[in-house]
Amino acid sequence: MVKVGVMVRSLRVKRRDVCGMGLLCSVVSGTVDVDGYARYTTYGIKIADSVGNMRLFIADVSTNRAFVENFAAICERDRVSLCHVMDVLEDLLP
Repeated sequence: MVKVGVMVRSLRVKRRDVCGMGLLCSVVSGTVDVDGYARYTTYGIKIADSVGNMRLFIADVSTNRAFVENFAAICERDRVSLCHVMDVLEDLLP
């Protein structure tokens, strides 16, 4: 059995305006415990509107923090709409 615990806290207080629509992207961290055998930190993203309402949350993107920060930066730079965020992530995965 895999137990997943996710802490929704920004690693850096760096928010990004996604799509120019007032959507803010933050990198979040979580801990995954695999049957008490292994435990590791994983990183994901949280996209919220300007009021703070969560619009999209992807908890376990990668164990590589730099990869997730790059993913968030691409979403910002290219103003990716919410309906395409998962497609962008899929294209970036090795």
